[in-house]
Amino acid sequence: MKKRLLPLIDPREAKRLLDAGDAVLIDVREPPEWRRMRIAGSRLMSISTFDEAQLGDTGGRIAIFCCQSGNRTRAFGERLVAAGFAEAYELAGGIDSWRLAGLPVLVDHNHPIEIPRQVQIAVGIPILAGGILALVVSPWFAMLPALVGLCLVIAGITGSCSVTSLIARLPWNRAAV
Repeated sequence: MKKRLLPLIDPREAKRLLDAGDAVLIDVREPPEWRRMRIAGSRLMSISTFDEAQLGDTGGRIAIFCCQSGNRTRAFGERLVAAGFAEAYELAGGIDSWRLAGLPVLVDHNHPIEIPRQVQIAVGIPILAGGILALVVSPWFAMLPALVGLCLVIAGITGSCSVTSLIARLPWNRAAV
């Protein structure tokens, strides 16, 4: 695990600072994730396109960086620290812990879930179905998870996943891009 460069801040303390106008919340997730669910008032500055010059003037306020669970924020701590805020924190546990603390989030169900999650579902279904059918119906159904596994190995070797490409072209994902 990468060393933590930003100190953690508890969701309730972060909310207190945000409500008082003493802090700015910078969400480092990708745009589709942010559009589907976010903390009200957060600024989107995804890690993939992060440029500290685009942060603009924060009026000397404290910067609180967040992602879904804290992993991306921690992984890119050096870049976030380099943004030069006098005081900056990582939201402990990310938006997941914010929600667990009972704090409000804005959810827009009109935006599809993220493509990587859709891929996980699309790949997981035939693996699960093949395993169950191999146990209940015929051992030949074990070929289904084996074929999916082969496709994943090929995707890993080539760096190209046909399932991701296919899912990205689905109508509900084209509208979100």
